[in-house]
Amino acid sequence: MKNSKKRIFIVDDEKALLETLHRFFTEKGWEVKTINTGIDAVKIVNEFCPDIILLDINMPKRDGITTCRLIRNDLSITEQVPIIMVTGHINRTNINQSIKAGCSDIALKPLDMGELMDKIEKHLKIA
Repeated sequence: MKNSKKRIFIVDDEKALLETLHRFFTEKGWEVKTINTGIDAVKIVNEFCPDIILLDINMPKRDGITTCRLIRNDLSITEQVPIIMVTGHINRTNINQSIKAGCSDIALKPLDMGELMDKIEKHLKIA
């Protein structure tokens, strides 16, 4: 029987942000998986089977845009899993590359948790 808890996969290289988001979603009753690199995210995403993914654009070794593209190109992951890109440095290039990579939305740092939850709820209703 499938667990009815919502599952969120958070990928960001900022440890403090990962801890904050983990606590926030855990308190809401979500199952949370955090990871701090895009390389590890691609390896783990299938095992976790998230309902939604939060993915930082700017990370060392493998950025979020490349990670998003790799996740979207993996046929074992449904295109229905929303990916919200997270960034503190928004520009036209980041937006265009994120959309081409297959993201569903973009959230700006510092994160407003109310706005973030609105985006998440919107995408989970669509998925």
